[in-house]
Amino acid sequence: AALATFLALSGADAFSSPQHTASRRLQSAGPSSRRPLASPRRRRPSALSMFVQEEPKGSDAFTQIFEEENETSLVSRVRNAPKNIRAAVSVGAIPTAAAVGFVLNPVAGSLAFGALQASAFGVGGAVLRSKFVDVQERSARGALAGALAERGYDAAAGGVTAAEAERIRSDYGCDGGDFDEYKSEVYRRFVANMMKSAVARTGDIAELGKLKAALGMSNVQVGQSIYDAGKSVYNECCLWTSEKDLADPENSDRRKVDKMLFLSDRVFAKEESEEAYRYETLRVGKLFGLYDKFAMDDRVAAIAVPFYQRALSSTRTKLDTVSADMLQRARGTIGIPDDTRDDLHQATYLAEVEALLAKGSFDADDMDRLAQMQEVLELEDFAATRLREQLTLPLFTHAIETTVADATPPTSDRAGLYASIIQRQGELRIGDESATAALVKTFRNILEGILVEASGFVSVENNADAATEVATMIRTKRAVVSLMAKSGLDAAAVAATYLGEKPIGSLIKVDQKHRTMIYSGYLAQTLLANDNRLDDESQQNLLEFEVLTGIDPADTNTIYADVCGPLLKNMLEEVSSDMINLAKDPAALAAARDKIADTVANLHTPLSSITEYKRNVYEARLDFANSMCPGGILSAELSDALTTVKGLLDLDERVTDAMHMAAFGDAYRKSVFEAMGSTGIIPQEYAGFLTKLRERLMLTEKDAADLFHSAIGTKVKPMVIKLLLENDRANMTPEQESQKYGTDMGEDLINAANKGNLGMGVANNFMGECMNMVDFYTENNIAVRKEVGTKTVEKKVTEGGEEKTVTEEVPVFETTYPVNAFQLKVQKNEKDLENLYRNYLANSFMCEDKAQAARYEKQKAAFGGILGLSPNEMERIGGSIGGIVYDNYVKQVTQTKSKLDQQDMMFLANIKTKLGMSDKDCEVLLLEGQRKLARNQIQTIMALTGENKAKAIRAFREECTANGVDIVGDLNIEQPRVDMMMKMDVEYAINNGDTDAMEDIQEGYALTQEGFQELLTGMVLAKVGKYITSIQADIREGKEANALFYIRQLIKYITMFDEDMDIGLEELDAIERKKVIAIYRAASDAVPAELEALTATLG
Repeated sequence: AALATFLALSGADAFSSPQHTASRRLQSAGPSSRRPLASPRRRRPSALSMFVQEEPKGSDAFTQIFEEENETSLVSRVRNAPKNIRAAVSVGAIPTAAAVGFVLNPVAGSLAFGALQASAFGVGGAVLRSKFVDVQERSARGALAGALAERGYDAAAGGVTAAEAERIRSDYGCDGGDFDEYKSEVYRRFVANMMKSAVARTGDIAELGKLKAALGMSNVQVGQSIYDAGKSVYNECCLWTSEKDLADPENSDRRKVDKMLFLSDRVFAKEESEEAYRYETLRVGKLFGLYDKFAMDDRVAAIAVPFYQRALSSTRTKLDTVSADMLQRARGTIGIPDDTRDDLHQATYLAEVEALLAKGSFDADDMDRLAQMQEVLELEDFAATRLREQLTLPLFTHAIETTVADATPPTSDRAGLYASIIQRQGELRIGDESATAALVKTFRNILEGILVEASGFVSVENNADAATEVATMIRTKRAVVSLMAKSGLDAAAVAATYLGEKPIGSLIKVDQKHRTMIYSGYLAQTLLANDNRLDDESQQNLLEFEVLTGIDPADTNTIYADVCGPLLKNMLEEVSSDMINLAKDPAALAAARDKIADTVANLHTPLSSITEYKRNVYEARLDFANSMCPGGILSAELSDALTTVKGLLDLDERVTDAMHMAAFGDAYRKSVFEAMGSTGIIPQEYAGFLTKLRERLMLTEKDAADLFHSAIGTKVKPMVIKLLLENDRANMTPEQESQKYGTDMGEDLINAANKGNLGMGVANNFMGECMNMVDFYTENNIAVRKEVGTKTVEKKVTEGGEEKTVTEEVPVFETTYPVNAFQLKVQKNEKDLENLYRNYLANSFMCEDKAQAARYEKQKAAFGGILGLSPNEMERIGGSIGGIVYDNYVKQVTQTKSKLDQQDMMFLANIKTKLGMSDKDCEVLLLEGQRKLARNQIQTIMALTGENKAKAIRAFREECTANGVDIVGDLNIEQPRVDMMMKMDVEYAINNGDTDAMEDIQEGYALTQEGFQELLTGMVLAKVGKYITSIQADIREGKEANALFYIRQLIKYITMFDEDMDIGLEELDAIERKKVIAIYRAASDAVPAELEALTATLG
């Protein structure tokens, strides 16, 4: 009954705090779910707080937690019980029932009384002890919050420390994991209370750091606590707030979110590694829909930057008390990145410059203050200079513009004005380099402004106002040059230094087209105002404008031609109209020249710039001359008149030569045809006439030669076509001809009987046509012979009665044919002309008439040149015919001879001369002929037997060596046959005692020394073995006479080897060896030296 009464009085709240239970059930949820995040129950505001509005702060959480614990009386009383009582109960030293009674109704200092009262409640001590311990552990939460509320958390000011927090845990016997949760709750609710105010303070960062230290929390615990606090902020500020309001930086809820992001960023930046920092900050950011680093950085900067801006503003007012280190620490605290730092420092420095420059200039104190601020703000010199010049250069530019305007009048004091520019530069503390750049930019802007005005006028064809602007521009330019010349530079140096490298107008929207339009308009306006005269001043203005604006000189020539050309053209037509009189009257010609010179001088226009107009005038005079000569042949009078006009107009001969060719070329070509007559040959007496005609028609030698060659080509073309047809009819069937020419050629009744005879049946017709064409070229002197070099030759001279050989340099000539068959393009395919030349050579070679053959031989190079063949091509074609002739001749020789004799060589040399073959081609063909003879000879040799065969092989090998024929490489003999021939050659030499022939044999069969020695050794060992076997058999059968034959053969081979060489004689035993020596000694023709060698070998 007593226990039931106790439980009824205490209730479930005595052992389970709702807040504690709720803190264990925090659930995670993201912003996208828009569900309330699990958080502790909010405490209902007191009546007093409803009337007194205090600024929320983080430490309010301590009081809230402490008061929450006091609402549960049992937990509060257990927490307030003496430490020794709580410790004794927890270990069972005092009955639990007594302890509970003491807690419920304590009497100061009377434990006995409390125990007696508690005993009335009955039994159940073991159960109550467990409950008491649990309540005691939970009492540590309120004890920790109470300590923090009472003493604070700044260890330096006597606040709670991590060690003291640990003692609280120990005093209340609280489990470490549970106590960590209590600490995390305290930290989380501290942060959540901070977030109730939208105002961010830099002190909040330090407060969070002190609380973490007081609680002894790890980075992971802090990270989770801030994340949980962020969920509370999300529920309060985002769940029911519109997207529009959250996008408004001034909205209270938006500011609280920004504050949460800022504080979490600063806490993690101080405590975490870079990876952990990014993880924790993005985890918090994702609660509020921020999923990347850049979005987070922007929101954090919205809080941090105003803090730092206020610090920088304070720096300007308290410059002497601020240092760069202080600003660096401030940046580290609030998290200002380097790029943002640079922007804010520059803006601060620029604001200071603007404030100091309010009076219009800098004094020494101003520059000292700016230097100090530059040091505090850690600005580089170039950056500080650039910032100052953002404000000083516009002031300097205004001073320059005013000065230029004042300097434009010629009477202005330009020296004083220049001094004022230098003075203003000093007042604004602008460096020389920047000042020069400002001067260049300002001068160019002034001039380009004028140019833009002129461009506007010329675009609407207002040349008068455009010309005025050009004059203004030139005056301004001259004023600038004169002004800056006071610096000591000459005019050219001033222009190069202060007007820039690029043309005026090239960097703005006044393109080349409009610049040339302005130039043209100024020129036209000047001529209009000055009776078509261009005075020196206007000419100088144009020249300066051209240089200043970068107009291409080629464009100015075109402009002069367009503007001044018509004036000049009218004048030129006027002075050249009576050209016949000009040629006859020197005074009239002189007057014409003077008028041209005067007009050119007035217009400042060289005739070279109006070539087209001069050409048109001269062309008109040519047309007039042609109209006076219906036949196209100029009279001497008109020819002289045209020559006079050409000189008067100073036309380039390259221009007039082309005009003369167009006007009189056909007449000259027609005269060439007339001079040829029906024969096609121009008589010698007509050659002089054509030369005079060329001069009268004012044609160049080259143009006349081209016209002459054109006429020659017209004559030659049908001749070549006829030759091609003759050649085809001699070597093709009518069907082949029809297919080639695309038409039915019919039947050639004349040559039908001669088909297939290599064209010999039409030799007279074909060769006759060839000679006619050669004669045509020769008589008309068409070939061009020119010297192309020199060569050294030897010749015999007689000096002092003695003949001697000397050398001298003689010219080398080359003959070319300006008109040839290849150029006329009458051949059907590329081989037609080659076939003509090949047929010519064949007919020439087969010609039996010695006189005609000699003529053909003499003209073969000329005929090839007429066809358009080069010397190399003619040599190649001759070689191909020579190959056929050589091959046929060799075949004929092989039927009766085994080799070429002297007569054969002379015949072949004659072929070389007739066919124009090169020495190299002849050598190749001759060698090939000898190879064919050698191959035929091999067949004959292989039919022989015994010693005759061996003897023939040796002779064959020697003949091949003498003729340069490689038996192995040239004759394509099978290798087994070559080996057999070589062995027989070696055997023949050994049998005849000619061991000196071994080297010749090696070379004749193209063997290396090692290869030949190996082959020779193998062959000899085989022979020796064979002879020994035969000797043994004959001795054993008593056939000494037969054995003597093999002994003699054996001696021939053993003498070829050194004594210490093993040649396989071990097959003979001692008795057989003595028998061998005895048999040879008994022979009547035994040679002592051979006997000695045999004895030495057999031992």
